Amino acid sequence: MAFSNVSSRTSRIISRAAQFTRSIEATSSCVNQINRSLARSVWHLSSNKDRTGSSLDVVGSVQKSVTWPGKPCTCGCAGLHTEADKQLSNFLAEEIQIEKESQKNPKIPTIAGFSVTTDGAEVTLTKEGSSDERVQVIFNVNHSVEFEENVEAEPPADSKDTDTPDGQMRSYPDFRVELTKSGKSTIAVQCSYTTDDDFNAEEEVEEGEADDPQDDLFLIDEVYMFKDQANEKTYRVGSEVMQGEMYDHLLALLESRGVDNDFADKLSDFASSFEHSSFIKFLESLKDTIKE
Repeated sequence: MAFSNVSSRTSRIISRAAQFTRSIEATSSCVNQINRSLARSVWHLSSNKDRTGSSLDVVGSVQKSVTWPGKPCTCGCAGLHTEADKQLSNFLAEEIQIEKESQKNPKIPTIAGFSVTTDGAEVTLTKEGSSDERVQVIFNVNHSVEFEENVEAEPPADSKDTDTPDGQMRSYPDFRVELTKSGKSTIAVQCSYTTDDDFNAEEEVEEGEADDPQDDLFLIDEVYMFKDQANEKTYRVGSEVMQGEMYDHLLALLESRGVDNDFADKLSDFASSFEHSSFIKFLESLKDTIKE
């Protein structure tokens, strides 16, 4: 009998532990989705575009009950179109207009020397080099957007809102450079853009020492090699255990293929424009789906 009680208590403890683990995993998933939504929210709040009070009321309101249409729909949905659908559709229509007006150039820029192919949010830039060598840069614009404040811009003299930051949405995706020679393995170099945290982590410049005007816009995170396709079993060397001289040689290798600071700046321009266009298409698709 005692063993049965202990076994029952143990089962309850294990069950509660499993529920706690699932709660942590769900919380982690939610946190990972906050950055993009928060960044866009900050940009929208800082935008000077006019918004009607009704659209903001929709965002801040809580739908307490479902309002069924007075007349049945003829689309076969059995009256599933609610007032919430209408409010969301109206909100999306306004947001689409604002996003289109905020586009500096609807045409996505090109990067000289590279051809472009896209597959959803993934972009591949390809450059055919000499001696049957191919250079590819692959990146994904999902969760790559940050709000970049324009610290140099001064608000108009007649502006009453001095606390609202002026800036733009900017995409800084991680990217992978693959160097492939005919009949040989592919060298893959995984890179990411530098951030303020990266600079703060470095030692302060000594008194009298000038800043390096050629600070790298991106960092090498890891390097590995593969044939056909890489997977989790592929051995990788992280930059944290890499010799400084080897790191510098890898940077020089990329620069010799045209992947330098200038390229990184243009890639960010391309990614920002492509991500913004993709976001507008998503809003339009969502609006059309709501209306169906």
